[in-house]
Amino acid sequence: MPKSKLTLSVVIPTLGGDSLRPTIERILVGTFQPDEILVCIPEREAHRALDLKIPRVKVLVTNVRGQVAQRAKGFQEASGTMVLQLDDDIKLELDCIQKLVECLQSIGPGNVVGPVYLDSLTGNWVHRLPDGFLGFVQNLYATVVSGAPWGCLRMGRVTAIGVNYGVDGSRCHGKSLIETEWLPGGCVLGFKAELIQENFFPFSGKAYCEDIIHSLLRRRIRVRHLAVPAARCFIDVSEDSFSDAAWQGAVTVRKYYTRLSGGSGWRAKLYAGMLRLHWVSRRVKI
Repeated sequence: MPKSKLTLSVVIPTLGGDSLRPTIERILVGTFQPDEILVCIPEREAHRALDLKIPRVKVLVTNVRGQVAQRAKGFQEASGTMVLQLDDDIKLELDCIQKLVECLQSIGPGNVVGPVYLDSLTGNWVHRLPDGFLGFVQNLYATVVSGAPWGCLRMGRVTAIGVNYGVDGSRCHGKSLIETEWLPGGCVLGFKAELIQENFFPFSGKAYCEDIIHSLLRRRIRVRHLAVPAARCFIDVSEDSFSDAAWQGAVTVRKYYTRLSGGSGWRAKLYAGMLRLHWVSRRVKI
């Protein structure tokens, strides 16, 4: 696609929290400027976006509530030939969008691309694959319990029971692209013509693990997923990940994913039990 015809929309589903404005401001000082930023907010929280009187920022008040549903409304309204879905708490490196756009433009339709993730607090890779004895134990657990490939081969994979593994930026060894089976939903760039524009998430409340379902649906329409190691962003790794709600939400969605993918029910139950033990041990500091 000729660069002169390229336009970019950024779609941000939000409830209007404190992180929204800094996220938008970070986009607007980046090296690639979008043509529009659509802030998708439910009617009940719309008052929280009243002060977003910023050029190119459009507040889209939705009659639905929920990250996936709000984002779908934004996809439908986006005018760009490319659309970047972005969570409202993602901290992009200044050239992150530029690198994603250049990559997607070069490989063309039939693909979505995303960055690699670092922890805002520590600066470490979020999806680390450790070496040594700890690495061996994690490999054993991932292969035996989750059904994942061994070692670096599981980067970017999703098992049939919905256990997903991200890309460790330190293991990319100079590669410009890493083909994956899923991309974290916090930051994904694709062509508008290939977006899933429906609310595909069948559960209420916080959309735990929605990105593995989203990625499965994209793969079913033959869209490839690619991580771009040179494009980076930062997220806050929250202790909420170890709450009862997070555990139950993840188990529910992975059970649903297992049915969609034809995965093993007994393996899904085993993983859920092991995950519960792990989260309980984290919370009581065992």
